[in-house]
Amino acid sequence: MVFNFTFVPTVVEGDYARFEITVELGQTKTVSAKWDPPGGNLGDFSAVAIENSTLSITGEAALTAGFGVILGPDADEALTMLGSACGDSTAGTFECILQETEFQLTYTVGVDSPVVKSMKLGESANNTKASTQLQAAFDAIDAFPDGIANVSEIGKNLLSIEFDTTISQVELAVLKLCTNAQNSNDTTTEPTFACDDGYVTKKVFNSYGLEDQITSKRSFQVTVAQSTLSADVTVEGSATFTANLNDVISVGAEVVGKTEGNFSLTAGQDQFTPYSTWVADLISLDHLTSEGTFNGSFTASVSALPPFDASASANGYFTEPWQTDFITSSGAPNIAFEVDLDGIGDVRFLTYDDVVSCMSLTKEFLVGEGTVETCSGGLLDFSLNGTNVFFEKIPSKFPARLCLSEPQFVLSLTIVAFVSPSSGSTALRVAGLPLGLYRSDRLSGFRS
Repeated sequence: MVFNFTFVPTVVEGDYARFEITVELGQTKTVSAKWDPPGGNLGDFSAVAIENSTLSITGEAALTAGFGVILGPDADEALTMLGSACGDSTAGTFECILQETEFQLTYTVGVDSPVVKSMKLGESANNTKASTQLQAAFDAIDAFPDGIANVSEIGKNLLSIEFDTTISQVELAVLKLCTNAQNSNDTTTEPTFACDDGYVTKKVFNSYGLEDQITSKRSFQVTVAQSTLSADVTVEGSATFTANLNDVISVGAEVVGKTEGNFSLTAGQDQFTPYSTWVADLISLDHLTSEGTFNGSFTASVSALPPFDASASANGYFTEPWQTDFITSSGAPNIAFEVDLDGIGDVRFLTYDDVVSCMSLTKEFLVGEGTVETCSGGLLDFSLNGTNVFFEKIPSKFPARLCLSEPQFVLSLTIVAFVSPSSGSTALRVAGLPLGLYRSDRLSGFRS
């Protein structure tokens, strides 16, 4: 953590001296976890286990922020007072018959002496907007070319009075009755703007909901400089999987992945600005920027354990660093995948012979050394509680053994045709036979 403290004296008349403080924070943290969940069966056919799974997250963050104190009031600050139209905050209206009343306004411009003004507001014969009547009373104070104050309406019946920015202090007094705290019979008969010590005040109703108020500019200003939060993040993980399919084939897989990137968030202008301005910019998303760049990759390898001899590997990666603006844009990175089969190569460039080799391996998984017609090997030879599942009849109008129902029968027989063509026939002609059988499905009862 680094603190920089600077004092800037007054150089130009009209400017104020100020203190500036900048803070720089940096932190690096690594969190690692290892997860070895218990394996389990996935139904009656397979089981899976996960081993040596790890996850590591490393983050390095930095924060730079600046604060300042100006030893003088804000020249652009406008003092504000509030009231409620028609004197009742629950009325929910800006128009009513306004009663006659009077206010006393005391204001100070800069460091000049206070000025006292009396404001008299007459009674209206008809429903009149309270803001219009009050604005006219302020406009009658002719010491300000553009008016001493501006009255605006907010919400249902809230009145906002914003004074000229040159006014450093303003006090508003309303009419009130004064009662002696020791003698309740000692009460003023005429309303006044101030009561003597020892007297209890009771405000006289006014149609503008105004009360005694005093407000002034602070003799200092809190400022905020541009603040930046940046971080570098790296996420790495790996896991080993083992799956068993009906004790016919066991598969092992290893997966390793890594994603890394950086992002930054910047708020505020590149100079010290009043805190209120900094917050307003933040809410409106002005002078707020965010950007990030990420990259990632993963590798995976899968292999069938003996007696089968097959393996595959896959690689995935961002085709280019993913750049994003978290505030105004959205999207996702472009990711490319490459899959290589052992002895064959990239699956994107398979040849006819490669396809036949894949089908040969699939046939070995399905029926092993057995035959398609008898389901006497491989996965199709699966028994559950002493019953061969693929020989069970399917409950339907046209009973058939599952092993010989068209989808499985066509799949296995087509593979055999490609791998071991019948004598005197080409592989493609033999392969077309089961496809024809499939189109006259005995289960559905019609040709598709």
